[in-house]
Amino acid sequence: MNDLSINSGTPKIKRFVSQLFCFLMLLFSIHNNSYAQTLSYNIVKGGSTIGTFSISKNTSGNTTTYEAKSHSEFSVVIKSYVLDVKTTNTFIDGILTKAHTKHQLNGATRNEATTEAASGGYRTDVDGTVNIVPTSAIECTSSTLYHQEPIYVSNVYSERFGQFLQIKKVGDQKYELTQADGKKNYFTYRNGQCVEVEINHSLATIYLKKR
Repeated sequence: MNDLSINSGTPKIKRFVSQLFCFLMLLFSIHNNSYAQTLSYNIVKGGSTIGTFSISKNTSGNTTTYEAKSHSEFSVVIKSYVLDVKTTNTFIDGILTKAHTKHQLNGATRNEATTEAASGGYRTDVDGTVNIVPTSAIECTSSTLYHQEPIYVSNVYSERFGQFLQIKKVGDQKYELTQADGKKNYFTYRNGQCVEVEINHSLATIYLKKR
């Protein structure tokens, strides 16, 4: 009977085992330095689904990117609208370096904002108005709220408005986010991920419900 044990000293077997070990270690390294996940939601108004929202989180090494997309179709009185929103965030070592968001209504850009790390804080351009947000680091944004429950977080950066918004816990795994106009939105979590968002608008209350 042939002896195929490692201790047999067969050069081919030793070389095979060595190559297999290196390959497995490479896979382990890739797995531990890369991460990707997409969360998907239905946009619900008055009990009817009017659109979809998805947000992906991708980590490679020390860089994490978030990309959110939404598409909704609705009517106000007798006029129909199509709203598309896209938001991107880039974090390096857990600190925001760049963000961009664009809202398009019936194909025309309605709102657009960018945020970029700069000397003395962050440079923001919100619909053509440029400002500096005087903070050394932004760690939590509107986009990060979906993938991670904001435990011990009191302020969230809004890519849309270029400013910090107050957030506080109001129940078991439920948080209240105060918008720039004073209206309250509510985020509910399960196992660390957002499962529902209640968005209170002057015209209607909209819900994002995780699929």
